[in-house]
Amino acid sequence: MAIYEIPQTRTRGDAPARPVELICFALIVGQLVYLIASYLQGSWIVAPDGSGVPNDFVDVWAAGRLVLQGNPAAVYDWPTHKAMEVVALGHPFDGYFGWHYPPTYLPVAALLAKMSYVPAQIIFLFSTFCASVFCLRGLTGERAGYFLAAAFPAVLANFIAGQNGFLSAALLGGALVMLVERPILAGVLLGLLTYKPHLGLLFPIVLAASGHWRAFVAAGIVAVLMALASWAAFGTETWAAFFANIGHTSQAFLTDGWADFAKLQTAFGLARTLGGSESLAWAV
Repeated sequence: MAIYEIPQTRTRGDAPARPVELICFALIVGQLVYLIASYLQGSWIVAPDGSGVPNDFVDVWAAGRLVLQGNPAAVYDWPTHKAMEVVALGHPFDGYFGWHYPPTYLPVAALLAKMSYVPAQIIFLFSTFCASVFCLRGLTGERAGYFLAAAFPAVLANFIAGQNGFLSAALLGGALVMLVERPILAGVLLGLLTYKPHLGLLFPIVLAASGHWRAFVAAGIVAVLMALASWAAFGTETWAAFFANIGHTSQAFLTDGWADFAKLQTAFGLARTLGGSESLAWAV
């Protein structure tokens, strides 16, 4: 007697993810080729003469080196910090990459500054990239999540800029993945996210409104402990320098426009990009 296999049927909700994965794979290859070409031609990380290429990571390394030298408050002194950035790159450069983070982020900077500039940047970018892809994949629950996370256009921008967006995405994505089943651990990740305080402004409201009180409390405890630990490690003068620097930073970037307003993904940035005044932008 012949045995026939009954073909598997798919429901509309089980549409294959193959086309999505193929498109994302093409984007990933394109981004990878761009990064390799930029590195080889000396426009990313390492210049043709072997010196460093200026990008946002240099402010992290420079801040960490000042901490290792026993002068953490100096990270908020722009001339001193800029001088250390020149040391990191091995040559002077126009402009300035400012350190605008609270002292709670200084331990990470100090750890990276224990390495030389180029290896530190490569390790930081690729390790946090892998962490972000893993966490963001968890939000989809599908293998295609790996491709979506790696192909997202901001990935290329973050690599080129040497920014910490991958770290933020990993903390935020991991918190959202674990919020229901592991609320305390989710709260820990949200507490760590306060190294960029503005990213956490809405989370207390969201957690309270949704009744995730264990995550709410855990995040608060971690944020307080981070602040206390950094105060004990770096002293009161470092925190005082941070708060004093806020007005300086606001004047430079929001009023004087040192940074491209188009980089500010906010209503304020949109209004200034379209030529609006500062007063109009704040009103919007």
